[in-house]
Amino acid sequence: MACVWVLYLPLGMQYLMFLGGGLIALGRLGRAASLGQAARHPLFACTLLFLAWMAISAAWSEASPGAIVSHLWHYGLPLCMLVLAATMRPNDARASLRHFVLISVAAVFVSMWWGADRLGGNQRIAFSVLLALAAAIAVVEGLRIPAGWRQRGAWNLAACLCTLGLVLQDRRTGMLVLPLLLLALVWVRLPSGWRRAAMLAVLLLSMAAIWYGSPSVQSRWEEGLQELQHYPSEGEVNTSMGMRLRLAEVSLRMLQDSPWFGHGVGSWLSLWRQKLPSGELLALHTTPHNDYLLVAVQGGAVGLALFLLALGAYALAIRQRGRHADAAMLVWLTFVLSACVNVALRDAKLGLPLLILGAVSWAASRERPN
Repeated sequence: MACVWVLYLPLGMQYLMFLGGGLIALGRLGRAASLGQAARHPLFACTLLFLAWMAISAAWSEASPGAIVSHLWHYGLPLCMLVLAATMRPNDARASLRHFVLISVAAVFVSMWWGADRLGGNQRIAFSVLLALAAAIAVVEGLRIPAGWRQRGAWNLAACLCTLGLVLQDRRTGMLVLPLLLLALVWVRLPSGWRRAAMLAVLLLSMAAIWYGSPSVQSRWEEGLQELQHYPSEGEVNTSMGMRLRLAEVSLRMLQDSPWFGHGVGSWLSLWRQKLPSGELLALHTTPHNDYLLVAVQGGAVGLALFLLALGAYALAIRQRGRHADAAMLVWLTFVLSACVNVALRDAKLGLPLLILGAVSWAASRERPN
């Protein structure tokens, strides 16, 4: 439970709780003689298969040993998430999710007082993604209450406060993730009938109200569209969206040089510096801001297929657990979406909180302990 208390604290505290909890969980599995059973789980096997291929790709990588070890470390962290989830009690995990929502509400007020602009770029993105996820999980908690308008209203208020913090925080990633999470939740929880249509209408009206009621939201998205419209195909790029497009273009050219097996784990940065277009700002980037591109360049089509296989195995397992896994579905979808515009696994500032919440939400989806 203590893992969620550090999600908005410095990265070192998150690592301490996550890895410490993983070691404790590993010891419990060993004492219970359940380690072999956990290792044979399809999720563990798919994750380990992806990690094994990326480790094999180190044989032809030109990256430094430090870069190789760093990448493999991050790609192996999901194994710790699974071990932690296997030993966490479902009731404790459900309570942890509720704590996460309450801590997120507190973080909104702290950021309003302290000033979110003091956070770095990646930290602000992670903050916005966590607020979006907290708002969606608050909606789930409200839906779980069979009766009692006060409790349900309290969770809906928490969702609204997290959304307010997200709007004030002013990052496009979180503003994109939250509506998609809510759309997915409506689609899963209301599979048919007029209720789905009504909830979709409410959601669209709420999005429209936020859009027209917040000039800062409008300006952020208009700024992004203008950057895309004025993107130069050649020469220096100094806008956020423009640099992302240039990173994608160059990464795809890297992939064409070795499409099947990739250039080896940790190799993207050295290749980027070799092919670096003009522009001092572009030289500061160390990833392509896209996990799928990063994996494809380094592990080739084989690595990307294994990465997608692992994500698909998680999605299938979540579907099998049904409504008990609503929070796990939201965490999974947050990772999938965030990985399109950031390196959600490679960047610990974003990946580590999602792994912690992945362990908690997966444990919470169990009807009874294993």
